[in-house]
Amino acid sequence: MKSIQDNYNNSVDQKSKWDIFVSYASEDQYEVATPLANALTLRGFKVWYDQSEIMVGNSIFEKINEGIQHSRFGVIIFSPSFFLKKWTLDELKAFFALPKQNILPIWYKLDKEAFKGFPLLADIAALKWERGINFVVDEIYRRINFLSENEKFLPNHVQLSVNIRNSLSRSNYDLLLNDIISKNNNQLSYIYNLLISIIFDLDQNIIIRIHALRTLVQHFTLEQEKWDELLQNSVSELLSEIINILLEYPVVLSKDQVHLLLSNKNLPINYSKIGKVIYKIIQRNDSYTSKIFLPASSHPSWEIRRNCITYIIKLSDEDSLYTLAAFAKTTSYHLARSSIIKYIDSRINENNLSENEKVVSNDILNQFINDGKTKLNTASMRQAKETLKLLQSTKT
Repeated sequence: MKSIQDNYNNSVDQKSKWDIFVSYASEDQYEVATPLANALTLRGFKVWYDQSEIMVGNSIFEKINEGIQHSRFGVIIFSPSFFLKKWTLDELKAFFALPKQNILPIWYKLDKEAFKGFPLLADIAALKWERGINFVVDEIYRRINFLSENEKFLPNHVQLSVNIRNSLSRSNYDLLLNDIISKNNNQLSYIYNLLISIIFDLDQNIIIRIHALRTLVQHFTLEQEKWDELLQNSVSELLSEIINILLEYPVVLSKDQVHLLLSNKNLPINYSKIGKVIYKIIQRNDSYTSKIFLPASSHPSWEIRRNCITYIIKLSDEDSLYTLAAFAKTTSYHLARSSIIKYIDSRINENNLSENEKVVSNDILNQFINDGKTKLNTASMRQAKETLKLLQSTKT
C-alpha cells in the first residue's frame, strides 16, 4: 500500500473529490456502513462508498486507491470483523498518511482491548455506534465544521447544504432558495440531488420535504422515475401537495403515472381536487382521453370516485361513457349516480349517442335500476327508469 500513501502525500494540496471515505468490513455493511453513508450524503457530504463507487469491471484496488487519495477524511468503522480482513487493514495503513485529526473512527461492538496492535488509533477519540446514527453523524459534522473554523477547510458544497436546509425551514423559503440558486449556478446538479435526498428522506419533517419539492419543481425538471416513486409511495400530506403542484405547474404525467396517482391508497379520502388535476393533465396532452380516469373507479373513497365522475362528464369525450360504465359498477352514492343519469339523458336529447354508446348507456341504466344500490321510490330511480325509456325509444 506504499503507493497509496505516496500518491496521497503528493496530492493533499489538490482539491479533494470526496469529503469522506468510508472504510468497513463487509459484515458491517447493512447494519452500519450503508445507513451511515446515506446519512452523511443527506448532510451534504460527498462520500466515497464502495457500493456506489465500484462498478462491475472496475479494478477494486485502483478505485480504493483513488478514493483514499482524493478524500479529506477517513471514517473507519472498527469492529471485530474489521481486524480480520486483509483489505480493511490495507486501507487502515493507507489512512496513516492522513493527518491524525482527519481520521474519524467509529467503534462498533468494540472496546480499547481490540486496539492493542494499533496504539496510534487507540489514542484517537472514537464515536460509539451504540449511541445512535444521528449522534454519530452530528459529531462527524461538528468535527469537520470545527476544522473549517480553524483551517478554513469546510467544503463549499457542505456549507451550501447547510444554507439550503436552514432556508427550507423558513416561511419565506421560496425567496431564500431563489437567491441561493441564482448565486450558485455552477452547483445546480448538487442542489438538485440534495433536494431529491430531502424529499425522499422519510425521517425529515414533512413541511421541509414539501418546501424541497416545491423548490425542485419550480427550478428543475424532475426525473420520470422520481415522479413514479413520489406518486406511488407518498403519504397523504405530501400527496396533497403533489396534487396542488400538478394544478399550479404545467407538468404532464404519463398514463402509467396517472395510474400510480389514482391507485395510491394514501390519497386523502375527502379530497376534491383529484378530478380537476386529471382533467388538466388530459388538456395538456392531446392523446389523452377520459380513459385515464379508469384506475380511480376502484378507489376505496366514494368522494374521490364522485369527484372523478364530475370531470369525466365535463370532458364529455369519445371515451366518457365507457369510462363512466366502470364507475357505475363501483358507485352507489345517489348524487354520483344521478349525475351519470343526467349526462346520458342530455346526450340522448342532443341526439349525440352512437349505437355502441346506446348499448353502454342501456347497460349503465339497467344496472342502476336492478343492482339494489338505488333505493326504490327515489328521484334517482325515477330518473333512471325515465331515461332508459327515452333511450329505448331512440333505438332503430
